[in-house]
Amino acid sequence: MVVIKCPVISKGLGDCPDKSVGRGNPLWLPQFIGKKQYNMINSLKIKNFTEFEQAHFDFSDGLNVIIGDNSTGKTHLLKLFYAIASVWHEAKAEQKEIPGYISSGGSDSWWQRRLAEKLVKVFKPDKLGHLHRFGQGTETEIEATLSSASESEAYGCTLKFQFSETSKTEVKLIQKP
Repeated sequence: MVVIKCPVISKGLGDCPDKSVGRGNPLWLPQFIGKKQYNMINSLKIKNFTEFEQAHFDFSDGLNVIIGDNSTGKTHLLKLFYAIASVWHEAKAEQKEIPGYISSGGSDSWWQRRLAEKLVKVFKPDKLGHLHRFGQGTETEIEATLSSASESEAYGCTLKFQFSETSKTEVKLIQKP
């Protein structure tokens, strides 16, 4: 399977080519910062998440393409990208003290709550635990290696979290960026 990065992620959140994306969308927040930022998901490890029993994806710079038969998890993969990138971007935007946004200070509880909220909002399950792969006893685990670059800095980091089939409103944060 070959994988695609969402154009918003691979083009850079600061100059989204989709003009329908507006100020209400958290992916558009860098326009308030005054410089271009490029945020990318470099790799993704998934265990017991929806269609994926265990998967590891490494992405190349630029455009990647997802292909596969029906019901193999392509859309779930893109939704997971969006959820991770969106929460990561919210956290970075709050660190920049953008007017109108309340800072969380990047606390563990903020990450746990926001990741769960975003996953539920994007996937629309009855509860977070319904994203757990059916019939698997161990927890769902997701690890994303992220990189960010702007005009003044570049860095990489890892986000790792897990949840079980009984989870409702929070994930367990293992490592935050």
